[in-house]
Amino acid sequence: MKKFIELNGLKLFKEKEVYFPREDSLLLAETVKVKKNSNVLDLGCGTGIIGLLAVKQKAKVLCADVNTKALKLTKKNAEENNLKIKTTESNLFSNIKEKFDFIFFNPPYVIEEGNKKDLIETAINGGKKGREIIDLFIPQIKNHLTEKGNCFLLQSDLNGIKETTKKLEKQGLKHLIIKRKRIFFEELIVFKIWF
Repeated sequence: MKKFIELNGLKLFKEKEVYFPREDSLLLAETVKVKKNSNVLDLGCGTGIIGLLAVKQKAKVLCADVNTKALKLTKKNAEENNLKIKTTESNLFSNIKEKFDFIFFNPPYVIEEGNKKDLIETAINGGKKGREIIDLFIPQIKNHLTEKGNCFLLQSDLNGIKETTKKLEKQGLKHLIIKRKRIFFEELIVFKIWF
């Protein structure tokens, strides 16, 4: 039996307490088209799939996650694919000071059910409306994006697309929906954000 799964040209190991790429991560992965030597942040990196795809395009990548097991797995996946990345433990931007040319974020957006607090639950639980982390993230984008930088944010239509649009406009951020994918009972959406 294989110890890893091949996905998007990468060999990715799994870890039971780390969110493994599903439709959402794979949709966001389709947007990873970065410039050589650009500075890239893979926020909430999980297995590191987004960051590793950026490294394959010769970018300088920082993978950040609040889950230390995710960071350990990201390093393992980088080694397996002969790629070099940096990692940092961070709750959103709490330990990140620099600015980036590209920020990719697949936040926890599932509407909370009960009080489960294991690591996988932390990776997907977006609070009572599924917006808790998204709403904390949006006001911080400007502080961490270079002048000509782009941010790619994934969310579900169940979390309120109009609400996200209003919050981005309030921050003076331009935005465009660049990807949509209907799955089961929801539509996944990727926003491109800049200023």
